[in-house]
Amino acid sequence: MRGPGCRLVKAPPATDTCRDGVSLAYRPLREIGDERPMTNTNRDYLGVLRAIGTDQATVDRMAAAFLAEQHWDIQP
Repeated sequence: MRGPGCRLVKAPPATDTCRDGVSLAYRPLREIGDERPMTNTNRDYLGVLRAIGTDQATVDRMAAAFLAEQHWDIQP
C-alpha cells in the first residue's frame, strides 16, 4: 500500500571524504524538490553511504558520525 506523497526539501550533496583512515562516499538518490509517495520499502531511500576502512569498529563509528552530521528535510 502506498502512503501519502512527501517532498524532499533539504538533503546533503554528494560527498567524498576520509576520516580516521575510513573512506566515506555519500551519493544522493533523490533530488531536492522530488515528490513521491511513501512506500515503506527501499524505494524510499534518500541516499547511499559507502564506508571502507581497515576495522569494523572504526568504519561503524565514522559512518555513524558522518550521518549524524547530515540533515534531510522531508515535508508532506
